[in-house]
Amino acid sequence: VLGNPHGTLRVVEFYDPRCPYCRKVLNDLDTLVAAEPDLRLVEKVIPVLGPNSTLDAQAIVAAGLQNAYVAFQKALMSDTGSAGMERIRRVAKQTGLDADKLERDMKGSAVATALGRNVALARSIDLDGTPTFLIGDHEIIPGAVSLEELKTAVDKLKQAH
Repeated sequence: VLGNPHGTLRVVEFYDPRCPYCRKVLNDLDTLVAAEPDLRLVEKVIPVLGPNSTLDAQAIVAAGLQNAYVAFQKALMSDTGSAGMERIRRVAKQTGLDADKLERDMKGSAVATALGRNVALARSIDLDGTPTFLIGDHEIIPGAVSLEELKTAVDKLKQAH
């Protein structure tokens, strides 16, 4: 959860860590959260782009077990190195994580369960690609969107409250 954990303006982002559009929107999400104190942005990582996406998604969820989800996610998604465990371990160490624990946790049931839930939720809304934003309980915005489009959607949500 980014922003206000108790915020009444709820937005969910489904993203794949290997998706170039998801990478592009990262900074916009920071700007959006900073601008709206009542925004609760829930991020749901879903690996849809193959084995490297699965590896990165497992690593991001596992980083959360070391209380470093956001720091690791940002570092990994902005890293341009070749995909794989060597890159994940390097980024983990750069982020101050225990790389051995991260690698063990990536294969654990807690990570598998979290990713399974995210994928099931994405299927339940007929997710067609990443990023996809669920605004409040009803509006779905698929694909790459601008910061202005996100702000407009949050403003509409504010008016509905």
